[in-house]
Amino acid sequence: MNEMLLKSKYVKAEEGETVMVVGTPVRFILESKDSGGQISIWENRVPVGMGVPPHTHAHDDEIFFVQRGSFEVQVGEATYLANPGDLVFMPRNVPHSYRNAGDIEAVILAMATPAGKEEFFREFSRVDLSAGMDEAVEVAGRHGIASV
Repeated sequence: MNEMLLKSKYVKAEEGETVMVVGTPVRFILESKDSGGQISIWENRVPVGMGVPPHTHAHDDEIFFVQRGSFEVQVGEATYLANPGDLVFMPRNVPHSYRNAGDIEAVILAMATPAGKEEFFREFSRVDLSAGMDEAVEVAGRHGIASV
């Protein structure tokens, strides 16, 4: 068995590549290359009222750990109001969405397993949404993400 030898990684606050995804900064903290493909971790700063519409992931499970503010999170038939310190697990193939339900910029520490979500964010950050949604749908589809 040929196992990849992983090295430890230390990331200081505010370090890591940041891309803008639909007007929100996404900062990569731990990438696939750092974890042998096991987990991706990123920070997402979400303006008041912003979020993402219902969608599914075919390839990964997601976890949100709220750092600041409040998020309304829908997972399947359940709706949660997640506050600092709260965690929400969203299994693959289960529709989910979220939005900042508070009155300040909200922050989540998000994780995906297996890793690789950073590649979706990098590619999606280059999509020109003013030209319509076709390219956005195509990029999402290549990464196993589908609107519901």
